Amino acid sequence: MNKLKSMFSILMAFVLLAGWPTAIHAEETPESGSLVLTLTDDEDQPVVGGTITLTKVADFSEEDGNLTWKLLEAIDPQRNAVEAPQNRKTINEIKEAIKDADLENITVNVNQEGKAVFENLPLGLYLVTQQEPAETYNPITSFLIGPPEIDENGNRNYNLEALPKVEIRRPRKPNTGTQTNLPFYIGLLMTSLVLLVMALKLKKSPKTRI
Repeated sequence: MNKLKSMFSILMAFVLLAGWPTAIHAEETPESGSLVLTLTDDEDQPVVGGTITLTKVADFSEEDGNLTWKLLEAIDPQRNAVEAPQNRKTINEIKEAIKDADLENITVNVNQEGKAVFENLPLGLYLVTQQEPAETYNPITSFLIGPPEIDENGNRNYNLEALPKVEIRRPRKPNTGTQTNLPFYIGLLMTSLVLLVMALKLKKSPKTRI
């Protein structure tokens, strides 16, 4: 009887050990992640105010251990892969493609620490834009980012951080009218020179005696 119990215990232990890696793998593949953007100026000081908007443009896909992004069907019916997400040309093409697409936007306020926090973010690739910048600042440059990210060692990161730089909005110089009236002043100067030359010629010409 004891021998039977021992065999049963060994069998149960084997079953538990066999299922353990599966449980770990499931835990390592969550359905959502997070993204924290910290906006700073040229002096690395937090920029407070304004909003940040995320627009999901692609789904996460893994093939043979490689991470790929498949464009949403609303953007591309063929669902082609996004090549070079950090390339400026790619970003601009996606910005143009989503203008007529019916996509959901997620917008949050930038808090007092200069942070825009997105929690419980479904996995995918997102276009980051700023329609409403902080007062006296320009909008951030749009970029693509999204959980998960995979490093060179194959480790996945579902909680991402980004540090976009924000530039101060330079005030435009007031129009003093100098540039606008420049052709007028040049014309006036040329006319004056012509009249002066004519006056000198008349002065030098001999007088006619009667």
